[in-house]
Amino acid sequence: MYVNRITFEKPRDCVISDDELYKFNRITGYFEELVLNNLPKKVNLGGFGFFHNRLFSSALGNDDIKAYGQIIDFNHRSENFNFDQFIKLSDQDKIIYLLKLFQKAINVISEKYEIDKEKFSECIERSLITGLSIEQKLKVSKYYKNRKIKVDIIRVIEPSEQTIKCRLLNDDNKLLAEFNIERNSTVYNASYNFRKSSWRGTVLSIYDRFERVYFTIDINKYL
Repeated sequence: MYVNRITFEKPRDCVISDDELYKFNRITGYFEELVLNNLPKKVNLGGFGFFHNRLFSSALGNDDIKAYGQIIDFNHRSENFNFDQFIKLSDQDKIIYLLKLFQKAINVISEKYEIDKEKFSECIERSLITGLSIEQKLKVSKYYKNRKIKVDIIRVIEPSEQTIKCRLLNDDNKLLAEFNIERNSTVYNASYNFRKSSWRGTVLSIYDRFERVYFTIDINKYL
């Protein structure tokens, strides 16, 4: 089992509004996307797949680990997590703070379990550079048959929103057109609605998981 989930839980004694919870989940969700995007595939975290980080509103002693099944819980007991201060930080500063906690947890876990510590450290460095926007090319992206036009379907992930967009490029990699296919998208949309694609003439059809046509792109005017 390789690590495939990284989550954060707010302090359980912290009473917050639905809007504040949404903002917390939004930034921690982006953090997970950021880290997993910058980790290579098949990274070992002691054989666990689900890495859960539990925060506390007041320092309670030493950090500790609880492992069960495929899950490893890291309790940040030495950290006095102030939710009000955290939620007021800029998105960039929130990410930097979470990366600091993440690095600390990795260091402690490495003392007890065999992990790919160097890969995690390199990932953290890349994540600091990546910042607040991630782009992932979806597998439905395709060249036209003469290879003079490329249709890239891109998942753009930011703390405030996820978007699926189309970019048309020529054989010199010059941008011909760009437009949004989906706003307020999710990782599930990217998987379910963009399952495969095929050409019919100058039209690229994108199919969902039920093999229904979800979206079409006609490149005729760009040839």
